[in-house]
Amino acid sequence: MFVDIATVEIKPGNGGNGSISFRREKCVPRGGPDGGDGGRGGNIIVIGTKNISTLRDFRYKRKYAAENGKDGKSRNMAGKNGVDLVIRVPLGTLIKESKSKKLIVDVCEEIEYVLLKGGKGGFGNQHFATSRRRSPHFARAGQMTDLLEVDLELKMLADVGIIGFPNAGKSSLLSAVSNANPKIDNYKFTTIFPNLGVVEYDGTESVWCDIPGIIQGASLGIGLGYQFLRHIERTKLLIHVIDISDPYIYLIEDKSVDIDKVVEDCIIQIQDKFHQINNELRQYNRQLLNKQQIIVFNKMDLVDNKDLINRLSNISNQHSDNNSVYVISAQSHKNTKLLVNYVHETLQKIRHCESLSDNLDSQNFSEIYVKPKEELFKIVIENGIYRITGKWIETLFRSTNFDDLESLNYFQKMLCRRGITKKLREMGIKENDTVEINNCKFDFI
Repeated sequence: MFVDIATVEIKPGNGGNGSISFRREKCVPRGGPDGGDGGRGGNIIVIGTKNISTLRDFRYKRKYAAENGKDGKSRNMAGKNGVDLVIRVPLGTLIKESKSKKLIVDVCEEIEYVLLKGGKGGFGNQHFATSRRRSPHFARAGQMTDLLEVDLELKMLADVGIIGFPNAGKSSLLSAVSNANPKIDNYKFTTIFPNLGVVEYDGTESVWCDIPGIIQGASLGIGLGYQFLRHIERTKLLIHVIDISDPYIYLIEDKSVDIDKVVEDCIIQIQDKFHQINNELRQYNRQLLNKQQIIVFNKMDLVDNKDLINRLSNISNQHSDNNSVYVISAQSHKNTKLLVNYVHETLQKIRHCESLSDNLDSQNFSEIYVKPKEELFKIVIENGIYRITGKWIETLFRSTNFDDLESLNYFQKMLCRRGITKKLREMGIKENDTVEINNCKFDFI
């Protein structure tokens, strides 16, 4: 089953908690605090690979979480860092934040992409020892991480995209010039998912992709719809395959029709097919029409009219001067080598231009996901209660030992140092008003 869209939830590991410990050894008086720091939580890492061609695995497993960091230990021993979680995806996968649909990373190379970083480990109580606070009975809790829902969208990385109506001979052409073995039959939508093939020529390789499901109305969801049109967006070159035998055989069955009239009608119908496919591309993404197209008239072995073939060989596209025309037979491999040779030369020129402009990706992403900046705290008044929220204040709360006076003093000191007390006064808090932090209520004094 070919799957090119999936939604998953990812979560980096939480940081480990710092340790509260004191050195107790024989002949070592007043050993002092020796609590170790907590370990860092595991990162979420994405790696692109050629060995995977679909997102099928993400349909069955939707939640991915890295390992949490371990808590610190006594004798200044830091906790073990959490193991990073490595997620392998096909090359060409876009990873977007589900809510905003903004791009997080575009996996185009076989390298590691750190998608989310794990939480920091908390400090052990050794870090809080001062000249006045000789034996701190508190440590810093590890940083908690958030769950993030992301969309995975596969856009295949191919040099050449083969487009055209069903039964035009796209799969036959791919089979004739590459190592691919696609299913070929005389049915609509024989190809129900994109096929990739590697074409070797003159010591170089290029990847060709057979794009299925493009018919009139595909951009509106007719037939297989527009779900596979996204795979054209990354191609450098388009081969537009048109079946010339279908209109000819249909028209020639009427023996009373003049052969010149048959040729004229065939050319009109063939041009209509060309414009219909391009119209679907335009409705899906107007930028697709900027790609160079090679027009390939296929199934010449089924047409016995030389005048029609000659006229098709000399036809020119009204919309672009860059398009070239080839009349071939994919079934009998007639003129396919000439086509491969021209595609190879054209790709070399395109790649050279890209290297000069440093524009290796045809996509221009204007919506880039930026991780929201975390606020130290946020204060809202609800039913007369001053509710303080935020990751920093929640971590401080979890780090506080409310049974220890020094820990409470440190807690209040940090509230003043970070401006929380000042902000409460600016908001009009009064003596004995209620303050709530992490579902725990205090009286303001």
